[in-house]
Amino acid sequence: VLIASRLAIQEDKIREALRSFKGIRRRFELVHDADFILVDDYAHHPTELNKAVGTIKRLYPDKKVLGIFQAHLYSRTQDFYRLFAEELEILDEVWILEIYPAREEPIPGIKAELIYNLIRNSNKKILKSTELLDALKERKGEIEVLMTIGASDIDKYHNRIIETLKEN
Repeated sequence: VLIASRLAIQEDKIREALRSFKGIRRRFELVHDADFILVDDYAHHPTELNKAVGTIKRLYPDKKVLGIFQAHLYSRTQDFYRLFAEELEILDEVWILEIYPAREEPIPGIKAELIYNLIRNSNKKILKSTELLDALKERKGEIEVLMTIGASDIDKYHNRIIETLKEN
């Protein structure tokens, strides 16, 4: 408010803007909140993962949280796979998808398994994106909180995830 007042923005305009603000897409975005909760976060760096995973665990302390992570870029995975694993193992359950290459060619030896193998949480799974919906279908009715994580295109699955897990 102080900065806005120095810029001569009226207080009522500030309040109106804050009331209508819906958040930033893919930054801890609540996608579904009915029979289960689906949150999406663009986190693709260990520090961002720490904040996203820590926040979801604090918001839903009495619910089991399943996180689905897809690393973005082979080079980033090469640099941070140990830290990714460390942050993700805090989840109640974690599923790792193959690396989303975006603009990069594969780097020999850099695979999603690097992250998966270092996660000390025994409730983990490694999947191809094409296997995701079938794996979720097997868990229908069990999932309380689901978080999709990564700068990949994992958000393109949201509608199908919701349809797969809906209780009706």
